[in-house]
Amino acid sequence: MLVLIYGPPLSAKTTLARELASRYKSSFYVDLSFIKTSKQEKLLYDALDKNEYKSSQTKTSKTKKDLKQGRSVEVQVEKTTSLDKDFIDSYDIYIFDNFKDEFFLLAGLKNAIVITKEFIELKDYKAIKTFSFDYATLKAKHDCNLPNFIKHGNNPSLYDVSESKRLNLKLQSLKLALGEDLDIFLHLLEWQSCKVSFNFLYKKLRLSMKISKDRIYLLLHKLESHSIIFTKTNRLYFYDFSLGVSLGLSTFMQSFENMVFLELIALGFELVASKQGTFESTKFCFLCLPFASGDILEKRLKKISLLNSKVAVAITMSYELKGVNILALPFERLPLLLDERLTS
Repeated sequence: MLVLIYGPPLSAKTTLARELASRYKSSFYVDLSFIKTSKQEKLLYDALDKNEYKSSQTKTSKTKKDLKQGRSVEVQVEKTTSLDKDFIDSYDIYIFDNFKDEFFLLAGLKNAIVITKEFIELKDYKAIKTFSFDYATLKAKHDCNLPNFIKHGNNPSLYDVSESKRLNLKLQSLKLALGEDLDIFLHLLEWQSCKVSFNFLYKKLRLSMKISKDRIYLLLHKLESHSIIFTKTNRLYFYDFSLGVSLGLSTFMQSFENMVFLELIALGFELVASKQGTFESTKFCFLCLPFASGDILEKRLKKISLLNSKVAVAITMSYELKGVNILALPFERLPLLLDERLTS
């Protein structure tokens, strides 16, 4: 089995890798971004030593002596090298987390799982993209109720730790994923769920920091390719809808709209920008109105349905309505949109 797993931070990439590896009798796991004092890292570097790989220090790397002290290590290896055969035969499957370009580690392996931030081309590897769970899946796996979901977000790895540690875990994962770009990313949270363009974001960011247009555009494209932000609907959404509220940088209304967007994506909807609604799919025009109800909402939905010939759907917290080409659905009941009988 040769598998590439990629996706945004805290989307259970490592959990999935371990589940796949559990089918085998023995497995080897190593996190290539954090070299720790452990049996796994010692075995890996012993295997490198057996083949007399040449390593050299860089500004960010340390020697093997530093490895024993638990510091981060970066080893530069000639492209012609591969792991020692005895090491390859020692385990049934190998997991390489936070993989970048250490391709020499994969040579000769029959069973391997590679975990990356974004898609990379690996011959003979099956690619699996992870994404934040929809609410129903998260509720089933972690006994998560809606208030907790709204507060902590839809990233499954968070629910494996205690509630008091979740915000710190979010920030640690972001720091690992973004590095020196973390501060810029946190500034973006102010415009969560707002209509934006890359040029608009550049002009706003320029007011609070010294930054070039090229760097902003490059970063925004990178964040989008890593599924950390989404701008296809001409609105700015984040992979974790709860981040802004958790840090006091956005409102519940912004978070709710982002939450609905991610839920619909997780359910398989392809969403695009909409003139009448918040966003739309091939069949539906969506409005995110958590506290709307009554005749005013019904009239608004009928008007939208007439204008774009689609079923107009308002996503609310609790209000429910069904009419000709109009719907109001509580967030928890969004999977009903997949039922043709409801929307026919």
